[in-house]
Amino acid sequence: MSNKKQEKIPSPLPSLQNKADNFNRFNEYLAQQDKEVKQRLTGKVWRATSKPPAYKNAHNILKTGHKPLDEVIQGWRLGLTTEIGLDKAGVGELRLLLPAIKALQKSPSGAKQVLWIAPPLMPFAPALVKAGLDLNFLHIVQTQCLKDTLWACEQALSSGSCAATICWTNNQPLKNREIRRLQLAAEQHNTWHVLFRNRRFLEQSSVSNMRLQISNNKRSQLNVKVIKQPNSWGGQSCTLSLRPHYENWQRLPVELLPVPQCQRQTKQTANVGVISGNKSKVTLIMALHDMQVVL
Repeated sequence: MSNKKQEKIPSPLPSLQNKADNFNRFNEYLAQQDKEVKQRLTGKVWRATSKPPAYKNAHNILKTGHKPLDEVIQGWRLGLTTEIGLDKAGVGELRLLLPAIKALQKSPSGAKQVLWIAPPLMPFAPALVKAGLDLNFLHIVQTQCLKDTLWACEQALSSGSCAATICWTNNQPLKNREIRRLQLAAEQHNTWHVLFRNRRFLEQSSVSNMRLQISNNKRSQLNVKVIKQPNSWGGQSCTLSLRPHYENWQRLPVELLPVPQCQRQTKQTANVGVISGNKSKVTLIMALHDMQVVL
């Protein structure tokens, strides 16, 4: 017989018990983290299978002035970029925005200045006055290239002095990085920002929070289709009946309008200034309120 002492084999139970305890503690940690995450995301995450919730921040919504459109998008959202695609300029995009611009200018508090950057057509001042706009708070920035357009738009949004900044880029492509810069600038001062682009760009992805497509018909109606909107899904559409724009009249000089000569007094002056601090070549501001037309 061997005199060697029999070696004791350690029991595996303690190690298994430690693993079970660690596993239970880890599950408790995950459950606590899951509870905290759900509390933080309550009311902030929307699932497409549920009904879109009403937008809680009513002060960040500007009514469009068109009841069918308000039912679809709840209103224009302040502090983000609204991207609107259209086939060509002059389909009724300004008539779509005029009620909201008028409401901003008549607001008792906040900024009232409205800036239009690089519009493809010169707006007709008498028509804007007839629509109820105050030309003392409406300015136009003319640019020579896309770089100047984006620079002027970002500076206007970042300044916080404009109630609305409306920009046209037309057929020029934009990078998501450029749109993101404009959107972040709009968030700083809760400014209403509208970006007009060609409708073919709506087929591409974009970081814009809201994207709409508009087109007109022979009955002076504007068809609006929602491509993307916050806290809801796209695909909705509506038709708006707008006032006739008398397209032929708007393209005539003031002297050729169908008004008797004895009733017409015209005084046209335009003050042009250069935006300081712009390293690009030329960016001009033309104030519409300096073009006084009395019919």
